[in-house]
Amino acid sequence: MPERAGAKFSRSGLAFVAAFLPGLSALALLLIVLKSLGREITWAFQFTNPYFVLFMGAVVLVFALNLFGGLRNFSAAKRQPRMGRLDVAR
Repeated sequence: MPERAGAKFSRSGLAFVAAFLPGLSALALLLIVLKSLGREITWAFQFTNPYFVLFMGAVVLVFALNLFGGLRNFSAAKRQPRMGRLDVAR
């Protein structure tokens, strides 16, 4: 019997939470340990490094290009026909 779509979404959501929460908890624990050792932990301190800012700018540029189809020439999608395209010239 095929699985209901709602059950599949629920199972996927639970799988996401099961994977996400331990990682987030590990990060929080790391920050707590570092603070207890006397390290000063602040938010966004990495943006004071110009190399990090340059890297993040490049990442945002690549995401934006991908969002607007600018990376289509470099992907396998260009070599495959578009789905749903009508061939009217028959």
